[in-house]
Amino acid sequence: MTKIKVLNLYAGIGIGVFDMLMDDDQTKRKTIGINNSKRVIDKDGKEKGILKTDLYFHLRTLLEQGKIHLLKDDSIFQSLKSVQYEYTIDNKGNPHIKIHGNYTHIAEGLIRLAQATKYKPLNLSIYTIKI
Repeated sequence: MTKIKVLNLYAGIGIGVFDMLMDDDQTKRKTIGINNSKRVIDKDGKEKGILKTDLYFHLRTLLEQGKIHLLKDDSIFQSLKSVQYEYTIDNKGNPHIKIHGNYTHIAEGLIRLAQATKYKPLNLSIYTIKI
């Protein structure tokens, strides 16, 4: 039987990594895809925003509660400082928040790490980082 893989043309560059993890027998049961553009629906069935904003707010909450400690590395703080947000109001009068930046690649990784804490209590430690 031939395995057919469907390519999602609307997915970002991370879809390639996700596909590789899903193909591996050791990681496919541990892998959860995160879609930044997915709309979040509240308990009343109303759209409340895009998942990306929830990811950033969750990271902020964990940092404020002292549940995540960051390495004292200038590139991490530069990435977090580069995150920008702006509030806009659509034509229906609903407020929206847009998060963007020029050096957010590390911050984007941190928000996904923070999201992983929702699924399983992790006891992560980093002892060394080779530079």
